Amino acid sequence: MKKETILQHTMNWGAIAGVSLVLFNLLLYFSNLMENKFVGILNWGILITITVLAARKYRDDIQDGSMSYGKALKITVLTSLFASMILGLYMFIFYKFIDPTAIQRALDMIEQAMLQDNKIPEEQIEMMMEMNYKVMTPPILAISTIFSYVFIMTIVGLITSIFLKRSADPFQNPQGNGMNNITKF
Repeated sequence: MKKETILQHTMNWGAIAGVSLVLFNLLLYFSNLMENKFVGILNWGILITITVLAARKYRDDIQDGSMSYGKALKITVLTSLFASMILGLYMFIFYKFIDPTAIQRALDMIEQAMLQDNKIPEEQIEMMMEMNYKVMTPPILAISTIFSYVFIMTIVGLITSIFLKRSADPFQNPQGNGMNNITKF
């Protein structure tokens, strides 16, 4: 049986994570929960869970139960990269074609929150909103989604890899008889 490479493994699990995130975001959209910040945190829970499962599966099934810290981190980062690419493509399609008014609604909410704060002068709010209008476009949102998810998941991977790494059993040889360092007399 041919062993799966890290790239194949992370692409498969990244596709699972990406499609899961897209379906979850569509569920949020159709149930009018997109503005709910708590529900948005579940996005991260989904991605973290799937990337940890991807690393565990690679360690247990492909690496025969052992994996270095670096390899665990690599799997986490690559899986999140492929997942975020799918999510970024979805974000572009969503904001460009499915609901182009979603960006405007988000900008309106930001502006209202700043106006209600009363700590920021109105001229400064206008300047900030002009900058937001230039930056919050479908292509920029898609690209920033990819970078932010990979960056945050790299930090998460630095932590989770501590728990995912496992050294190989030095008393177990590839044939499984445990007698690899004992010579016969």
